[in-house]
Amino acid sequence: TRHDVMHACDIYEDVAIAYGYNNIKKSLPAFMHIAKQFPLNKLTEQLREQVAQAGFTEAITFTLCSRDDIARKLNKSIDSIAAVHIANPKTLEFQVVRTTLLSGLLKTLVANRKMPLPLKLFEISDVVVADDDTEVGARNERRLCAVNCNKTAGFEVVHGLLDRVMQLLDVPWKTGNQKHGYYLQATDGRLM
Repeated sequence: TRHDVMHACDIYEDVAIAYGYNNIKKSLPAFMHIAKQFPLNKLTEQLREQVAQAGFTEAITFTLCSRDDIARKLNKSIDSIAAVHIANPKTLEFQVVRTTLLSGLLKTLVANRKMPLPLKLFEISDVVVADDDTEVGARNERRLCAVNCNKTAGFEVVHGLLDRVMQLLDVPWKTGNQKHGYYLQATDGRLM
């Protein structure tokens, strides 16, 4: 009679309810497992702590957003973005799965514009990118995004955070003909 059976554990649950939870004999499993944290999640938690210690406040934003949030508001075309679209969205706010963390942080800044400056926000979370080479047609990528909102543009604040994160990840500053490392590149000031 259940319409929400999605996995074998749903049937086990119904059997356990019918039989009675208190009637099930307790026993130890035949073999033991030692659990450990998934390495990417451990690294993410360590980075969260370090970014927070650098004076940034963590924001946790919605995974679903509107097409405008990831395209038009960031001066991009929705056709050029490898986004996963929701087939039948219930609202205009939740049409696609986010491909960037920036849109959520900008919406958080707008919602908190009456707060005293500076507002330094960050988020470390997954985005979903359409990828035809995967089994499900999309893949998750863990990303870090940070914004610094103040009366004066403090490039040194964001640059300092970038340097700290790269130091923690053991990514060197790229000099000369090195193949690996990070570097800064000037732009004309528009969102790319």
